[in-house]
Amino acid sequence: MMFWIVAALVLAAVLIPLIRAVAAEPERDNAVDADVAFFKAQEAEIDRMVAEGALPADEAAAARAEAARKLIARAREQEAASAPLAVRKALVPALAVVAISALSIPLYLKLGSPGMADRPFATRTDISRPEQDMLRLVSRLDAHLAEAPNDLRGLEIALPVYMRLGRFEDAVSVAERIVVQKPDSADAHANHAETQIFAGGGAVSDDARKAIAKAMALDGTLPRARFYAGLAAEQAGNGPEALTIWRALEADLKDGPEKQAVGAQIARLAKLAPSQSAPSGAIPAPSKDAADAVRALPEAEQKQAIRSMVEGLETRLMANGGSPDDWQRLVRALAMLGEKARAGAALAKALSSHQADQPAVAALTTLGRDLGLEAGGAQ
Repeated sequence: MMFWIVAALVLAAVLIPLIRAVAAEPERDNAVDADVAFFKAQEAEIDRMVAEGALPADEAAAARAEAARKLIARAREQEAASAPLAVRKALVPALAVVAISALSIPLYLKLGSPGMADRPFATRTDISRPEQDMLRLVSRLDAHLAEAPNDLRGLEIALPVYMRLGRFEDAVSVAERIVVQKPDSADAHANHAETQIFAGGGAVSDDARKAIAKAMALDGTLPRARFYAGLAAEQAGNGPEALTIWRALEADLKDGPEKQAVGAQIARLAKLAPSQSAPSGAIPAPSKDAADAVRALPEAEQKQAIRSMVEGLETRLMANGGSPDDWQRLVRALAMLGEKARAGAALAKALSSHQADQPAVAALTTLGRDLGLEAGGAQ
């Protein structure tokens, strides 16, 4: 209904100026004006002649009557000539309304979609929004790199953009091309490692380890390289080394988000692998600074950081096995994430792998009982 109201208003807006233009009064005919002026001039001349005594009064009256008769006759001729124009004024607007409506409405019903629902504002593509501007810029960036794949400036601009958009595979490709052009840059190799870790869902692949090692060899103080070196050590099963790397990094960093992130990883590892950071049987609590850093991080980031590391450990242990301590770390971590079924499956795998090691079986069984798990994933 609203559509037809709007359509009627638009039609009226178009027709009103047209009708007013057609129906407007024309300018008076110049001939009529001339006749009236001539009549007035005749009267003035007759009055002057009467005043001078050149024209008798009776003749003056006759002259005035003749002039008036001619003026009236002329006016009637003009009125007769204007009659068709009045008819035209009446017919043209009516015909215009009928013709435009008769043509436009059937045409719209055939070609348009009067029953189509309104589009939500958020889905409009003809409205300029920051997100759409960003997508247009990214499209232009993609097109530029397609034409100039080795443009270093374009690659360096594209890398953080692709990472923010979650286009990790594209980011890996860009980072590789940057490394080719800047082989002696520790930052370039650290970026290469970072893109591969994100593309792998948090797992440190062999190529990522090589990139980390190269970055550390070029600049052993680079914070990002040191952070990922600690992550690589943890996923390789060397928790103490990871803690050593991260604690040294935390001490070197200034207060801020980076230091908080490193503190969160130290706290996480201390919780997930107490046997690797303290004497056997002791379960150390994280330091106050580390605990504060964990609480300072957004909950989503905390969960994502923990989940990515745990999944990397799970993949490695399920494929290649590991020590009883490694399995305990994995079972405990999965249980903390609420993945009880996966924790039970990991417990079953660990018991099967170390069934000949009675102390290990006893420790794993006790852990499963404390966490409310049963081997195989039952709860």
